Amino acid sequence: MGNNAKTKGDGVTRRVLTILSALAIALACPVLPSGNPGRSGANAIVAGHAEAGKLRVRRAYELYENGRIYRRGCSEFVSEVLKIPWRSANSLMGNAPESIGVSPHYRLDGVSPGDVLGWRSGDAPDGVAHVCIYVGAEDCMFMDVRNPGARPRKRTSGYGRQELFKSSAY
Repeated sequence: MGNNAKTKGDGVTRRVLTILSALAIALACPVLPSGNPGRSGANAIVAGHAEAGKLRVRRAYELYENGRIYRRGCSEFVSEVLKIPWRSANSLMGNAPESIGVSPHYRLDGVSPGDVLGWRSGDAPDGVAHVCIYVGAEDCMFMDVRNPGARPRKRTSGYGRQELFKSSAY
């Protein structure tokens, strides 16, 4: 009986976490109502994604200016930009991240300011080794935290010969 109660409790916990994660995603990526004049369905979603991206970039700049040290590193910084719990950081890249190439030849046509990018490593949990926010400005291409115990930084170029991926979740 003790095992059954534990399993039921774990199932409830998983459902609650799933609902909370979906809520966090919805709050991080607002979608404009499709009833806006001149916008319909897919256009409203694209506009909502662009607006969410602007908010993320603004938030990244605010956190950069604040200069706080992130003891957990890049995933803690990106989680704070997205306004999601750090415990959700292991799923930042989603189930099907899309390659955007290797520096200096990134394919950025499908990448928007505010998108989460990262690279993989077989040694890292879930294969994700590093995450950043794409800013897309001339003076700042990416914002990240280099390693645990560091402050946010601006990068004007890529990450060496690392293949970058665009998150399928954010």
